[in-house]
Amino acid sequence: MSDIVVKRLTKEDALAAAQIEEKIFPHGFKSDDFLRQTDDGSLVLAAKKGDTLVGYISISIVLDEASVNTIAVREDFRRQGTASKLLESAIDELESCCAFLTLEVRRQNVAAISLYERFGFRKVGERRGYYSDPDDDALLMTRFF
Repeated sequence: MSDIVVKRLTKEDALAAAQIEEKIFPHGFKSDDFLRQTDDGSLVLAAKKGDTLVGYISISIVLDEASVNTIAVREDFRRQGTASKLLESAIDELESCCAFLTLEVRRQNVAAISLYERFGFRKVGERRGYYSDPDDDALLMTRFF
C-alpha cells in the first residue's frame, strides 16, 4: 500500500467521497457536506492512489475533543491497509491538540471494531438502536491521547 497517499481532502475530491459514501452508508454525507467540512475546521483526510480517491476520514474538532463523523474505503481497496493509513494520519495530527478521539461503530461490524482496538480505542458506552437499515446498536469507542 505504499502507493496510497493520505492528504487533506480537496474540493475536487468531495464528489468522489460522496459517491463512495452513498454506496456504503444509506443515509451518508453528500458532496456539500464534505465541502462544508473542508471549510469549518474539521479534519478531512483523503486516501488516494494516483488521482483516484479510494478512502477518506472526516473528524469534527471542538476545543480539545475530536469525533469521527465518517470513515470509508472503496470496496476494491479494503483489507489493504487503507483505513489504517487514514487512522494513523488522523491520530498523528490530533494527538498534539486533542485530549481524545471518539467514534460510534455498529456492534456487528467486527472488522472495524478490531481495527479501532489496534489503534488504542476502547469501548466506553453504547447506544441502543442507533443505526437503521439494518437496525443495530452503536458501540462508543474512544482513544485518549
